[in-house]
Amino acid sequence: MSHAQRIAVIGAGSWGTALVKLLSANAERVGWWVRRAETIAHITKYGHNPDYISAAQFEVDRLAMDTDLHAVVKAADVLVIAVPSAFLKATLEQLDPSELHGKTLFSAVKGIVPETNQIVGDHLFQHWGVAERDFGVICGPCHAEEVALERLSYLTIACQDPARAKTMGAALNGRFMKTTLSDDIYGTEYAAILKNVIAVCAGISVGLGYGDNFRAVLVSRAIQEIERFVAAVHPIARHQRARLPRRPLGDGLQHLQPQPRVRHHGGQGLQRARRPTGDEHGGRGLLRRQVRARDQPAPEGGHAHHRGHLPHAVREDGPPDGDAPAERPAGLRSHGIQPCARSRP
Repeated sequence: MSHAQRIAVIGAGSWGTALVKLLSANAERVGWWVRRAETIAHITKYGHNPDYISAAQFEVDRLAMDTDLHAVVKAADVLVIAVPSAFLKATLEQLDPSELHGKTLFSAVKGIVPETNQIVGDHLFQHWGVAERDFGVICGPCHAEEVALERLSYLTIACQDPARAKTMGAALNGRFMKTTLSDDIYGTEYAAILKNVIAVCAGISVGLGYGDNFRAVLVSRAIQEIERFVAAVHPIARHQRARLPRRPLGDGLQHLQPQPRVRHHGGQGLQRARRPTGDEHGGRGLLRRQVRARDQPAPEGGHAHHRGHLPHAVREDGPPDGDAPAERPAGLRSHGIQPCARSRP
């Protein structure tokens, strides 16, 4: 796969529209299968999709739009599939398997094919004769509307052929989009699906009135569950150094919430509220105190964070992330919180 090869996107929903915006910024011509002729007419006249993320503006002369799926597929060397998983089977059934022969397919679908209960890769391998080497995955924690607003975002491009992954990454890279490459097509696709389950759980926790502390634990433990799940369904030798640090992750996730933990301090102004602690949002002042106290002996019974000791992932002398977690304080057990069981591949 090279820059000269022709790329087409199948699907004109939110994510398909966002991907066309990214690809058309780097390519002279991008094919685009759009289901409705009136949508094509609107994009041609006004330069944006009337139905999805209409803030995304296009250079129309770079788009080769068509309602004929056969024509779009025939004219492309690389196909990016961006239709919802619920409609994937019906969309592809318009084609003959021979029409996909010799083409590279990248799935940007985050879901299970409901008719077969398979991830998109397995569905294409078993029912359409697509070779693993001709398949890739595009995924990431990206909202289509933020891509339309050109906010900094990140994508993972997975393909067993490093050259094809690199070229697709280059086709999507830009001023506000950065890409990471991988050869783990199964792990990447499963993780993209499971993170949506985590997002639903996080949303439920908001509705139940739970706070940042709970969501930090939820997401930290969910990331470990994803690692165990992927290792079970597709056991391969994945890079150990790519594994995420477990113990300090929850604290970091708390700071990713839309509202900081330090909010109004009982109606005090921010400057006054900062005086007792020397920091806002648990930030620089606290870190400075932790660094100063890092090598001081800790009092008996103190918790690592309260003693001023940095977690191992931050400490220069701490064990690597893969080591077993330290024993939790007895006080946590009294509240029913137990150390999680660690599984190793």
